[in-house]
Amino acid sequence: MPRRASPAAWNSCQQTDASNNDAYVALLYGDRSEFFLYALLLGHHLSLFDATRTRVLLLAIDPGAAGFGHGSNLRCLRRLWSVQMVELVDAAIADLTASKRHRYVFTKLQAFGLDFARILFFDLDILLRQDPSPLFDVPAPAGMYHGSWDRTPRAHGSVIPLAAFGERNSRKGCVNAGVLRIDPAQAAERRERELKHMLRDVQRLTREDASNLPEQYFLVHRFKTWRHLHVGWNCEVYPKYYVDEDGAVIRCQLPQDWNDLGDSQETLSRSVKIFHFSGEWMHPWWFVHLSPAQGGAAVRRLLQHRDPRGLAALAIEEWLQGLEDMQDNAAFGLEDREQIKAHVDSLQVTTRAWWHSHTQPCISCFGMAAWNWSHCTYACEEC
Repeated sequence: MPRRASPAAWNSCQQTDASNNDAYVALLYGDRSEFFLYALLLGHHLSLFDATRTRVLLLAIDPGAAGFGHGSNLRCLRRLWSVQMVELVDAAIADLTASKRHRYVFTKLQAFGLDFARILFFDLDILLRQDPSPLFDVPAPAGMYHGSWDRTPRAHGSVIPLAAFGERNSRKGCVNAGVLRIDPAQAAERRERELKHMLRDVQRLTREDASNLPEQYFLVHRFKTWRHLHVGWNCEVYPKYYVDEDGAVIRCQLPQDWNDLGDSQETLSRSVKIFHFSGEWMHPWWFVHLSPAQGGAAVRRLLQHRDPRGLAALAIEEWLQGLEDMQDNAAFGLEDREQIKAHVDSLQVTTRAWWHSHTQPCISCFGMAAWNWSHCTYACEEC
């Protein structure tokens, strides 16, 4: 279980006990069905775990995409969220990814303009497994440390030293913005002014500021006295081992505390509170054409040696189960369910077609395999 720093060690500031001053916040933009379903699933789980606090979905409209800001899509979102339209923040120059998939991530800064005392911000590609409300008790700002500083022995809620982040543009460390504790300014005028200044400074970023995690490095140098959230509250879904292009087996470079979460699905079930499908390695919707049991079994088979503890299989199976359960949420009417099903069906067509056209039986084990360019044949990484 995560170790927790004592309140005295936190030097905690005065905070309200009234849950109506708290909010769960997430951001949705674009027009991709998987993110629409991510938003509904997160809202569904929050409604089950903590129905007393406000759920705010920041909905940014991309002029170049159809989006979800109207019609039946918007109606579905409003069943589970208080939807607030915000302007899309474009900072392509700060995004080093080849696909520019992080060019709009600074839009999440719009959360600092909300009139709440305490906010828990979530990326949409997470899976809640437990009530996240205890995170409100961690003084802000807080997030799971990412970088070269050894976070493993650090207690949940303890202060991250400034040296762990290094100088600006050093890329020494940041926090994972998939789960964040933030406190907006309480005075409306100050809140508006600080948000305006933040967004102005984003527009002033240059190529020297660019990285694969632009908003995360920006935030840790913008605010001081960050606190660390234990990895159990932001468990990234990766295998323990990889196979590189030369066939060499490489151990995943995540910190030791990630490995210490457990060596089996049973122990992981006890220690992990939030799964985070970060990066591009594995998305849960890739298996949306399968039942939860089938999806879990498929991932276990695909990763039986690379992920011996079954972390990815557990996360995928639970995400698929959550997707099924979400569609039965009592907040949805018949038309809502039909609209949600249309998005699910669309993704199922895509995933079935991909698995059919891009995989064949492995030449060694006859399991599922994609084309292996190194060996010019269909060979799975397991073999």
